[in-house]
Amino acid sequence: MIGLLAWCGRGEAPAAFGAAVRAMREDAAWTVTDDARPGVRVATVGPPVSASRIDDPASGARLRIDGAACRWDGRPLDGADAFRVASESCAGHFVAVLHRPDRDGLEVVTDPWGTRVLYQVRADDGWLLVSDLDAAFAAGLCRRRMDAGYVSTLLRFNKCRLGDRTLLDGVEVVPPGSLVRYRPDGRRDVRPLPPPGIEPEMRDEAEWVDRLVPLVRAAVARSLARVPRAALALSGGLDSRLLLAAMEPGRRREVALFSAGNPRSQEVTLAVETARVAGCDCEVVPLGPADFIRNEALSRRRNEEFDIFVQGAAGAMHRRAAERADGLMTGWDVDVELRGTYTSPATAAMTSPDDVRALIAKKWGLCSPDDLAALLRPEFLAAAPDPTPGLLDECLRAAAAPTPEGTYLRFIQSFEKRRLLMLRARMIRGHLETLLPFYDPPLQLAMRSIPEDRKRGNRLFRALLMRLDPALAAVPYQRTMRPATAPLAEWEAGAREEAEKERTLRAAWLGHRTGVSYERHFSNFDEWLLADPDWDAAAGRLLLDADSAFVREVVRPDVVRSWVAEHRSGARNHMSRLVYLMSLASYWNAA
Repeated sequence: MIGLLAWCGRGEAPAAFGAAVRAMREDAAWTVTDDARPGVRVATVGPPVSASRIDDPASGARLRIDGAACRWDGRPLDGADAFRVASESCAGHFVAVLHRPDRDGLEVVTDPWGTRVLYQVRADDGWLLVSDLDAAFAAGLCRRRMDAGYVSTLLRFNKCRLGDRTLLDGVEVVPPGSLVRYRPDGRRDVRPLPPPGIEPEMRDEAEWVDRLVPLVRAAVARSLARVPRAALALSGGLDSRLLLAAMEPGRRREVALFSAGNPRSQEVTLAVETARVAGCDCEVVPLGPADFIRNEALSRRRNEEFDIFVQGAAGAMHRRAAERADGLMTGWDVDVELRGTYTSPATAAMTSPDDVRALIAKKWGLCSPDDLAALLRPEFLAAAPDPTPGLLDECLRAAAAPTPEGTYLRFIQSFEKRRLLMLRARMIRGHLETLLPFYDPPLQLAMRSIPEDRKRGNRLFRALLMRLDPALAAVPYQRTMRPATAPLAEWEAGAREEAEKERTLRAAWLGHRTGVSYERHFSNFDEWLLADPDWDAAAGRLLLDADSAFVREVVRPDVVRSWVAEHRSGARNHMSRLVYLMSLASYWNAA
């Protein structure tokens, strides 16, 4: 696992520290550096492109970076220019750890975009900072205990993670965009390092495209320059396609292209077609329903959250890419910054904080308070009351913006997009480095000055793709089956038609238990929950079996049984609930 392990405490690092470092080193070619000074110890694991150490002879200070080389000049990292120096010199994604002999403890700087996950664990006599929790657990450096109090929050919202808590008791994410000082006596001081204030810039569409084209090309070029051999994860969507379009034609053929999923799906076939139009080959890593079940244990190791059946099978592509590349480029994600995915006339019309709350509940809600009251055992709820209302209040205050729409978008960016980005990057970094061009600082800062009305409906994004490469823009988009070159109204009609096709085929299958499988996405959890024997066995093992600790301790089996029956009969679609419950049960039973 590429990353960092650090200790700050009253005494020397625990004896298991070295064992945890060795557990992180899964690739024998990776470099391990391990430095100890009184009360602190810092180790990094990974290829040379992923870590560096800078010493300041004048002060004796030492800076360790999980990310890239930094132009640090020995000065404290709490100056007004800390954001600029750190983000620009580290290509936008990093964690830096500074130890100064004249100051107790450690100082940690996290990148403002939240691309490098680092966990903090409060020990009896100090702090443990770790990128790879599984290595720390395996070495006995800390204990794996479930945070029962956070279960309700994880089930309330589909993908949002409120605050820095995790599913594990005592384990939190070090906040992104922050300077955090960890003291040997157990105290912690956090100082936000936000990006500079940005005002919307009034430009027309052509002017915005003129500004963004060189920034996107430069961001992609900088990412490719970070590793000797690069790969690109290519889907049937537009984000990864934009990155391919921004590459120089000659450079495209030097980058290994990969797609993963059902080879017959629109997601994968359009990725292959995109590569063909670009003059490249795309290797498809086939994934079927059994692969998502088979990778359950791997995903538990690499992901402290509970969406393992969504993320886990991607490890098969990461392993294959690592055979041909040192870094994997991904198009995650500019839904908020550029695509306007979450904006609409309805979001623009919001007038109050209550409107924001209602939209969050509608868009991201997984289980309502009444659902949870029915689902969770009374004794579990009594011992672990739902903390969601207070956490949601804190997160909305942290996301406050001049307008309700702005608050809504900041909430999504901070508590959904950012956490998922961290988790995806952690999965990839089990095998190879992550390359994230969309988080290149100059590009990020420019995108944040785009007014929301310029983004709505992918208008500006489509224009940018057409400017970068009209031929790639002409390949249909998986969600609409229309090319980006099509008129916007036709694009929106295509999205409605695809959704209706999915509903029709599902209804046909439910009514007659026969029909044509709908292969729009790289995976099809809905169909698998209805008809696949591997998924049927997994659902039974995790959610219905009396031997499941999750069933005995957390949920009421009659309610789960009812949800499974309703989904299979077509009475209600519980796909998301069942997939997330299976993931949560996997973690609970393993712990």
